[in-house]
Amino acid sequence: MEMDHILLAPHRDQGLRTLYESGLLIVLFPELRGLETLGQAEVHHLNTLSHTLLTVEKISWATGWCSSNHHEIPLTPERTLSVSYAALFHDLGKQETHHVDEKGKVHFYHHESFSCRAAERIMDRLRFSRAMRDQVLRLIQYHMRIPNLSRETKDPALKRLVNQVGDETPLLVLLNLADKEASRGILSVPRDDVVEGHCLRILEFYGEKDIVHPPPLVTGSDVMSLGYGPGPKVGQMLRFIQEKQVTGEVKTREDALRLLKEEFGQFDS
Repeated sequence: MEMDHILLAPHRDQGLRTLYESGLLIVLFPELRGLETLGQAEVHHLNTLSHTLLTVEKISWATGWCSSNHHEIPLTPERTLSVSYAALFHDLGKQETHHVDEKGKVHFYHHESFSCRAAERIMDRLRFSRAMRDQVLRLIQYHMRIPNLSRETKDPALKRLVNQVGDETPLLVLLNLADKEASRGILSVPRDDVVEGHCLRILEFYGEKDIVHPPPLVTGSDVMSLGYGPGPKVGQMLRFIQEKQVTGEVKTREDALRLLKEEFGQFDS
C-alpha cells in the first residue's frame, strides 16, 4: 500500500530515490539487486537498475508528450499503478539473459519473458490483484515490440500490434516512451524519432474501435461447419481471420469463409 502511494504521488522520483538510498527498495523487491551493477548495451547510458528507476520517473514525461501531440491518455490510479509497476519490473530478466558476443556487444535476448516470470513471482508474493497482475505482465511481455520495429514497418503490422495488445495499448505506448527517454546512450538518438513516430501512429489506430475490438465476421460454429471439432485449432483459425480483418485484407463474412477454406481446407475425417 505504501509503495502504491509513492508511485501515485506527484514526485514519485523522490520517493523511489529515498527508498533505494535507504535500502528499503531492495528489501521489498530483492529481485532488483542483480540489476545494480549490470551494464547494458550502447543504447543505454546507465546501469540496469538506474535505468529502471528513471523509466518509472519518465512516465509523467511520456503522458505529457502524448498530450502535446494531441493524444490525451487518461489514467486512473489503477492504470497508473499498472504502467508504473511494469516499468519497475520490465528489465528484471536482463540479469538472466546477459550475453556478450564475440565482438564485445551486450545482448539480452528474450529478456521480456524472463522479466514476466520474475514479476509474476513478485506480484504473487505481494498479493497483487489478478487484474493488475495480468495487466502488468501483458505490458512487460510486449514492451520490446515497438522498439524492435524498423523505420520501414508498415501500417498493417502496427494494426496487428494494436489488436493484439488491445485495451492496454495506450499504457504500452507510455511505457515505451518512458523507456526510450530513460535510454541516452550513443546509439539511442537515431531510434528516437522511429519509436515516437510509431507510437503516434499506434495511438491513431487505437482510436479506431474496429481495430481494437473488430466485430467477428465468422464464429466457432462457422469453423466447425468445415468439419473441425472443438479445440485449439478453432481458436487459431478465428485469430487468423481476425488478423486479416484488422489489416483490411478481409471485409465480409463470405470473404472470411472463402479464405478459411483456402488456407485450412475442409477437414477430412
